[in-house]
Amino acid sequence: MLNFIITLLLLINYINCILIDQSKPTFLYFYKDNCIHCSNFNFNYNKLNELYENTSLQLLKLNNKQHPYLITEYNIVEYPTLLLIHDFEIKKFKKFRNLDNLIDFINVETGILPIQPNSKILKLNENNNILNNLNIDILILFHSNYLNEYEEYISNYEKISENFSNEVQFTIVDISLSENSDLIRNFKISNYPTLIYLKSGRLDNSVYYKLDIKEVEQLIKGEDNNYEVVDLKEIKEIREIHEDDEDDDDDDFHFYKEL
Repeated sequence: MLNFIITLLLLINYINCILIDQSKPTFLYFYKDNCIHCSNFNFNYNKLNELYENTSLQLLKLNNKQHPYLITEYNIVEYPTLLLIHDFEIKKFKKFRNLDNLIDFINVETGILPIQPNSKILKLNENNNILNNLNIDILILFHSNYLNEYEEYISNYEKISENFSNEVQFTIVDISLSENSDLIRNFKISNYPTLIYLKSGRLDNSVYYKLDIKEVEQLIKGEDNNYEVVDLKEIKEIREIHEDDEDDDDDDFHFYKEL
C-alpha cells in the first residue's frame, strides 16, 4: 500500500512537471464543464492567450475532470480558479475577472507586460477629435467590462470591426470612467450597452441609432430602412426641453430602437 502511494505521488509530480514548466511564470485557469462563470471568462482567457503569446508567460487551461490530480494538488474547490505560479510561489487571483485587472495582476507579480495587437476600435473620450470629422461614418459603443455579457458583446463588435474598418470608424466609450461622463450626458445615454451610428455629413442629416449588435452589419451595408431617422437639430431641441427633467431621459430618446 505504501509503495502504491509513493508511486502515485511520483506520478502526480511527474505529470505536473510535464504540464507546468516551473522555470516559467505560469498562469493556470481551472474550469469545469457547464460552469456559467467559466463560460463567461473564456473570452478574456482567450484574449490573454493572444496578448501573452510571444512572452515568457505560460498559460494553461485545465479541466477538473481531465486533471483531477492537479485539482487535488492545488486544492481547487471553486470555478473558475485562477492561479499564478512564479519563483515557486503560488498567488490566487481574487479580483473581478476583467482584462485590465488580470493584466495588472500579472504585471505586479511577474513584471511581464502583454504585447498589444493592432485594434480597429478606438477608445473614445473627450480628448478625441474624431467626432469632428464629418467625412466618415462613426459607430460608438457605450459599454464597460463590468456589465453582463460584456465578453460576448465585445467579441462580436471586434469581429464586425475587422470586416468593416474601411467603411466605418469603430469607437468605444467606457462608461465606468469619470472622464467620459460628458460624452454620456451629451448623447443622453441611459441604458447599457448602447450603440450609436453617426452618418457622414451629419451636420445636415445626422442619423442616430440605438442598435442591437446583430443589426450593425446590416446598417453598415445600407440596409437601414427599418430604423428611425432623427436630425441633429431635433435632438438638440429635445435636449433643451428636457435637460432639467432627469425623469424624462428615456423619453428624450424614444426614437431609439430598444435593445
